[in-house]
Amino acid sequence: MSITSTLFLFLFLPLTLLGYYLIRKELKNLFLLAASLLFYALSDPESIWLLAISIAVNYLLGCGIDLADCRSNRKTENGNEGGPAWLKKLILIVGLIFNFGLLFYYKYFTFSVKTVNSLFRLDFTLPVIGLPLGISFFTFRTVSYLLDIYWGTSPAQKNPIDAALYVSFFPQVTMGPITKYSGFAGHLKNRKFDGDMFCDGVKLIVLGLFKKVVFADCLGSMVDRIFAMPNTERTVLLAWLGIIGYLIQLYYDFSGYSDMAIGMGKLFGFATPKNFDYPYAAKSVVEFWNRWHMTLGAWLKDYIYTPVFRVAQKRMKLTIFECNIFALFVTWLFSGVWHGAAWHFIFMGLYYFAFIMMERFIEKKQKEKRKRLGLKKHPETRLHAIIAHTYLIVAVIFGQIMFRINGFWNFFPYVGSMFGLVENTFFDAFTAYLWSENAILMIVGGLFCFPIVPVINRICDHHQILQWVRAVMRPILYISATVIAISFVFTGTYKAFIYFQF
Repeated sequence: MSITSTLFLFLFLPLTLLGYYLIRKELKNLFLLAASLLFYALSDPESIWLLAISIAVNYLLGCGIDLADCRSNRKTENGNEGGPAWLKKLILIVGLIFNFGLLFYYKYFTFSVKTVNSLFRLDFTLPVIGLPLGISFFTFRTVSYLLDIYWGTSPAQKNPIDAALYVSFFPQVTMGPITKYSGFAGHLKNRKFDGDMFCDGVKLIVLGLFKKVVFADCLGSMVDRIFAMPNTERTVLLAWLGIIGYLIQLYYDFSGYSDMAIGMGKLFGFATPKNFDYPYAAKSVVEFWNRWHMTLGAWLKDYIYTPVFRVAQKRMKLTIFECNIFALFVTWLFSGVWHGAAWHFIFMGLYYFAFIMMERFIEKKQKEKRKRLGLKKHPETRLHAIIAHTYLIVAVIFGQIMFRINGFWNFFPYVGSMFGLVENTFFDAFTAYLWSENAILMIVGGLFCFPIVPVINRICDHHQILQWVRAVMRPILYISATVIAISFVFTGTYKAFIYFQF
């Protein structure tokens, strides 16, 4: 069951909201847990048992870490520790092996067997293993839960219902945002109805649904046709149209889901961190990834980059800059692998690592030069901003080709078709047809990938008449977006969210 389906929008979500606000306060979390498990069971009935086992095992492991921590902190009469401190670490290791082991088996085992067969010319049978819905996302939540307890960021959740709700909360279980346990735990108790928060949630749901069904799905049909074409039949302009259309589609697809998930969380009193902040407006690859899938970036920083950096600093005796390089390499390699069991995802991670290291190296050299010469950093000029932004867009275009293609070796032929290197023509009638069919979506969608709305709001804030116009137009726009989005839900062709594959 997709969150853009009629079953969800007109039956599941309204009934869940109605039941949630009618039921007694002390039963609200239990009700949300039941609704979340039902949502998952309707979406992927064959994997509901795996989610339930993951919840139960991690709940017990969390209690075990907490108990071992209490014992290790007790002091005996002679001043020694009253319990084995290593037990706490052992339980954490078991938990990490269990969680990442499940992820490896379901997502990477077949890929690993295939790779071994290819490298060593063996003939092991490739197992057919279905990918459970959202396993990459709820695994990150369970790992966050255990590490937050281990580090003392949050106490173990003694109530199994609340612990299970964190892992399975239905707006986030399939595709995130990846809420860390330390951030989610504060909302498990004492939530109160907030009218403004509820209205904001409704607006985000409408906005996210509009993004998905109007922009992402419509452009997705064009993009799929272009990427499925033989390289020699894809014109130069068609190749560029395909990848630029994909950048717009991917942004509206995933940010649309994120808006809906955040909005649904608000309906039930849960505040969820922002997941997108106009990433295409960035001026460097570092800034881009600070704006794109922000909860994943925060998770990787807290649970991969920082621990690896500390290990490199304490045990490998590296310099700060060397620790940074090593930790970034591990983080981006992990990120590439997390995105999918294929070589093109791994190379995508290493591709962005190379750009980030280049930017960090240039920044380091510039700081050293300014320090040596006693100079201050010059303010950014408009020319510099244009150059920096152009560089970012070009870097992202080729990086996202790796994300979209099916197989690493398809990267070079597609890039070749963008520059007329595969005996393809520059333009044809089919190119003109596809452009005419999608020009409005491409232009309007492309413009609103950038912070147009915040700029408009800032202008309106300084003019009383414009404030009045905004106040009148805003409800009209939301009502129009609702009607258009619902009409697309009923009449459009459903396309699964891109990140469902992860």
